[in-house]
Amino acid sequence: GEVVTSMTRASLVAGGAESLIYVTVTGRVGAFVPFTSRDDVEFYTSLEGFLRTETPRPTGRDPQSYRSYYAPMKHIVDGDLCDAFAQLPYET
Repeated sequence: GEVVTSMTRASLVAGGAESLIYVTVTGRVGAFVPFTSRDDVEFYTSLEGFLRTETPRPTGRDPQSYRSYYAPMKHIVDGDLCDAFAQLPYET
């Protein structure tokens, strides 16, 4: 929900695929990084779907409806949501 002030296309590693790097008005830095294989797309899409139902939401809002408030979210995996995997409790 922040205003993007700058965006550039660059490689994150030498010889790697190009990504879109952006900076917001509050100083947040983000990136759109393309997946390199179909297996990665399927894995992260299924992980995101699982985490939508299993992770606690501090605001109580559904991540899909929040991310698609102004325009539908298509062909994007929510990295912030996938990052929540590390905070899940370990259960045996």
